[in-house]
Amino acid sequence: MIQSKTLRSYKGEIYQIFFPFIAIILVYIDLKMVPVALLLMLRLLLYNKQFFLIAFFLGVGVLIMLHEEKPSLSDQRTFEGIVVSTEYNREYPRLTLKSEGKNYLVFDERLNYQIGDYIWVEGEQNYPLENGFFGGFDYGEYLRSINIESIIYVDTHALNTNQPFNIHRLRGNVHSYIKNTFEESGYLKAFILASRDEMDEISYDSFQRLGIAHLFAVSGLHIGFLVVCLKKGISLFSKRPIINDIFIASFLLGYLFLTNYPPSVLRASLMVFLLGINKHFKLSFSTLDCVLFLCMMLLIIHPFYIHQTGFILSFLISITLILSKDILNHNSKITQAFMVSFVAFLVSVPVVLSMQGAINLSSVLINVLFVGLMSIIILPLTYIVFMLPFLEPIYSAMIQAFESLAIFFLRFGSLPLSFYIPNGLFTFLYIGFVYYALSSQSLTLRLKRIGVVVIYVLGIMVFPYINPTQSLTMYDVRGDSFLLRDRFNQCNMLIDVGDKDPNHNLVNALKRKNITYIDYVLISHKHMDHYGGYEGLNQQMRIGKTITNYTMEEKVNQWHRCGNIMFYMFENPTYYANENDNSMIVYIQFMEYSMLFTGDIELPREIEFMQQFSKEVDILKIAHHGSITSSYEPLIQSLNPEIVLVPAHRNNTFDHPSDIVINRVESIATSVYRLDHHGSVKIQKLGPFIWKKTAISP
Repeated sequence: MIQSKTLRSYKGEIYQIFFPFIAIILVYIDLKMVPVALLLMLRLLLYNKQFFLIAFFLGVGVLIMLHEEKPSLSDQRTFEGIVVSTEYNREYPRLTLKSEGKNYLVFDERLNYQIGDYIWVEGEQNYPLENGFFGGFDYGEYLRSINIESIIYVDTHALNTNQPFNIHRLRGNVHSYIKNTFEESGYLKAFILASRDEMDEISYDSFQRLGIAHLFAVSGLHIGFLVVCLKKGISLFSKRPIINDIFIASFLLGYLFLTNYPPSVLRASLMVFLLGINKHFKLSFSTLDCVLFLCMMLLIIHPFYIHQTGFILSFLISITLILSKDILNHNSKITQAFMVSFVAFLVSVPVVLSMQGAINLSSVLINVLFVGLMSIIILPLTYIVFMLPFLEPIYSAMIQAFESLAIFFLRFGSLPLSFYIPNGLFTFLYIGFVYYALSSQSLTLRLKRIGVVVIYVLGIMVFPYINPTQSLTMYDVRGDSFLLRDRFNQCNMLIDVGDKDPNHNLVNALKRKNITYIDYVLISHKHMDHYGGYEGLNQQMRIGKTITNYTMEEKVNQWHRCGNIMFYMFENPTYYANENDNSMIVYIQFMEYSMLFTGDIELPREIEFMQQFSKEVDILKIAHHGSITSSYEPLIQSLNPEIVLVPAHRNNTFDHPSDIVINRVESIATSVYRLDHHGSVKIQKLGPFIWKKTAISP
């Protein structure tokens, strides 16, 4: 029989529920977490049945909420509401509009409203497409995490003639005060209001690469500083702790509103509340109990927080520092600062890599310096200057010195390391190894366990060189892009690289495979949707050989080998005025498949190609994204493909692929994979086993 427990009897044991609860939720991110979740739940069942039931029902409940489909968008085009946030320094200016209790992200280059303004907008509602890359950033899920109902691309907008008072106008007045009073308004907004609205994006990118961008997110450091100052100030007037704590709690509630509830401020402020309740009601919960409870409650209330890196980092680092408190206690403040920086760096590696694609190994030491500067000089001076603007020249000098020091370390003290730890199981295991290492009280044993963490990371980095699988991937780019990857990293070959992409989705997808070198890049023809992404690729990847349809002349009509990939480029006997018909046609033998990649050739070239090639193929990359101008029926019949790949992106403006072409290939091929239905598609081979995977379930 399950015995009931009083609240106090959970003290010191909330972690028993927390980690199985998190493992269940992570199944949403990675199905490979299922065995881990089952093992942790089995252990919990054997330990305490009541804990098991709590973790199971809470975890499964959150999992169900995460899988709930977002309601379809309404036909509403006109919205009236209050501006609650602005971001005008971005490439695409935007604001957040609160209308009838819902938040909308409004885009338009002409936006110039202040927080608190009552406006109306007219435009079409949209929502981001489901992520079509394996493991890629899902913008739609992120918008759900910040409670955005939809995106509105504005046709017209205006300030409402009636401007009733609203509490957001107070926030707007503070923003306007900072913007109109200070030259360094970007820094004051970042440190006081948790807003990067006016912060220079280039500078912030430099801080990210240096590994100190976390200093610009209002978090425990900032909240702790404010709380200490408030306590000292209040103690001059009141000696009653309960009154003082109520005042501080009230202040933090107001500050949460002022900063618009970012995850780091929410965590730090709610922790102050919980610790205060714990103290005054003498519940005897530990700090760890409180932070784990808070994390669970926030995820139960709003499960999509798991898509906010700020939320993840805030709790991950806080929990780790609390767990490591015994090894962080040092008489030397410098040693203590170094250990805090090292522990925070160590546990945050997977999250930082997923955000930036690289870590700065020297950031452990750099953070000791910059956190000290922030705590002792920059942060106190920020609050002083906010109240005494005439001191801004001193503040500006300090900021310039801060920036100069950051630039110096970025140029001469940065040690970037680029690799990727997959989300889900591999990240969970990494954090588990880190916790295991930090749990040891013996320095010698701790160093040995950290060695295990290093070996685990090295194993992930060298995995491409010991990976026995072969694969062909069609990427969800605008245009064409295909990766052929040989076993043991013997060859990586790209056929086309898609259009220009400010989000670098293709490059990031390659980095997630820990690919750093491309042996061959074949560009079928000079249209942007096939070669536009080359410059971005070349800037971030080492490329062996690049062959285009205009540089292939000496390489045509002969076999070439790259690892186990055999490829043959056909001569183009005729120069066509239509660049599509000048596309490189490549025949490949790989993974026991014969494959044909036809670029964007249309009917004239297809008819001519039938004189050059008369074999059947296993895999056909359909020509010109499935356009009706291509896929000549006699050619398709003679090729008789088993698998057809149709690279027609969901957002293409030409209504590709043609239904006639799709019906034509479906009558012949066993499988037809389309970007607009499946997103990225991967065909993998390991020994005699072949399996196929799509990024989107059609």
